[in-house]
Amino acid sequence: MRKAKYIADVFLSPRFFWALGICVVLFVASFYLLLLWPVALVASLVLSVLTLADYILLFFRKSGIDAHRLVEPKLSNGDENEVEIVLQNNSNMQMQLQIIDELPIQFQKRDFKIHDTIKGFQQKKYIYKVRPVKRGEYVFGVINIFATSPIGFIQRKYVCQQYDAVKVYPSFLQIRNKNLNGIANQQQVGDNKLMRMSNSMEFDHIKEYSQGDDIRTINWKATARKGQMMVNTFTDERSQQIYCVLDMGRIMKMPFNGMSLLDYSINASLMLSFTVLYRNDKVGVMTFNNKLNDILKASKVKSQLSRITEILYKQDTNFLESNYEALMQGIRYHAGQRSLIMLFTNFETSNALERHMPYLKSIARKHLLCVVIFENKELKNIHTNYQDTLEGIYVKTLADRFHFEKKRIVKELSKEGILSIFTTPENLSTDAINKYLDLKNKRIL
Repeated sequence: MRKAKYIADVFLSPRFFWALGICVVLFVASFYLLLLWPVALVASLVLSVLTLADYILLFFRKSGIDAHRLVEPKLSNGDENEVEIVLQNNSNMQMQLQIIDELPIQFQKRDFKIHDTIKGFQQKKYIYKVRPVKRGEYVFGVINIFATSPIGFIQRKYVCQQYDAVKVYPSFLQIRNKNLNGIANQQQVGDNKLMRMSNSMEFDHIKEYSQGDDIRTINWKATARKGQMMVNTFTDERSQQIYCVLDMGRIMKMPFNGMSLLDYSINASLMLSFTVLYRNDKVGVMTFNNKLNDILKASKVKSQLSRITEILYKQDTNFLESNYEALMQGIRYHAGQRSLIMLFTNFETSNALERHMPYLKSIARKHLLCVVIFENKELKNIHTNYQDTLEGIYVKTLADRFHFEKKRIVKELSKEGILSIFTTPENLSTDAINKYLDLKNKRIL
């Protein structure tokens, strides 16, 4: 807490102005009724004495209000993050408080206030939540506290000079909240169920037969050697390569609920990468716009998720057209073996898809390509909410046309043997994970 300023930190409360207003009314009324003149003098004297006493109570104390902020050094993008303010009253006087925390400029929130009462020598904690929608560095300013004594005529301003610089990373809280570590045969992610994983044909070991084992897995040679029934056991195929490829062109700047499509894609990529590593597969990341940018080769080392997080943290869109030819050449050079290419992009019209279809087909010849197409929920809202007026019918028709274009794009990709995910931004993480597990389940990869 900074040193007190005996004039600059003085603020008059609404109660003082109400009392001052009463005194003014009494003085004005005394011009017409002389009996009110002594009453007005006494009222003004009482107001002066109480104001002076209030000033002494607030400023002539060695101890006052202390506060500090507790915030994690990393915040999760698109999620509710908790911030805690710990406040200590070091005096023996009960006070009315108005707490104003200076939030980072990215939140554009100028009306944040906490009103409360604190008793003498009491400590209180206040928790509030913030939801960042853009990655980068966020700076919390000072904590301003306006304290009022029981008299209530003056407010003293306490400034707790604590600046906190935090970084907003892709949504790592989703990994904790969804508890993906507990994925077994069937778990919940969001409101949807993950696909059940079946056994693959990758051999693991030979064991003795026990009741319930599939008789089709009996190993007759091992049975003959041991003189007892032996069966083969299998495990999920491992070390398959998955690449999360992010388009950082201008189309990914489109916002939904305050977040851009790129931020939704980054969050989904992080969730998918965690799941892939949990399944003992290799995962890598590529980003591109007018050229191929960051490349992290597929791996399943323990530090891979941290590397992916650091790469995704610094990604940003620009206003240039995405270069799919550069992407095709980059995948051809860096992804040697057959891989699942999860391409996070968006096509608004079939003409846009047609321009890039040769490059997508070239990628799909060697790899398993899955293209993410975002569904615009606003189009459905327009169709539902607009009235059946001439203007409403015109707007509905346009909305239906754009929605039809999206479905047409999905159909065109299917014709060329290219997989797709047609989903809303909010459900992207769940649908991407389900798609990966479904492909593993069907042993298509």
